[in-house]
Amino acid sequence: MVNDGPVGLARYSTLRSWLSQWSYDESNADGVKSLAGVSVPVLVIGNLADDACTPSHTHRLFAAISHERKEIKEIEGANHYYFGQKQQLSEATAAVDGWLKRNALAG
Repeated sequence: MVNDGPVGLARYSTLRSWLSQWSYDESNADGVKSLAGVSVPVLVIGNLADDACTPSHTHRLFAAISHERKEIKEIEGANHYYFGQKQQLSEATAAVDGWLKRNALAG
């Protein structure tokens, strides 16, 4: 889907970095492990109709954050890319905007 289009991610990365993003066996990424060491405020957004990053994934990420300056926002009916979902995209954008303001990261 994302890599089939004219602006696919694979066009802008090396083979090694692409495999690290998309290959379960070759990835250097571990969101749960990495979030355990994050000390700054964190917002985790979960899209409840996302078949790529399911709600259980969202909750594992949120649970991995070791401090209390964390928030979770779940967007009902939202898919992975918000394709054709203006309302859900607006809700997610408002959540990010509010979070940035509450954490003095935006004016």
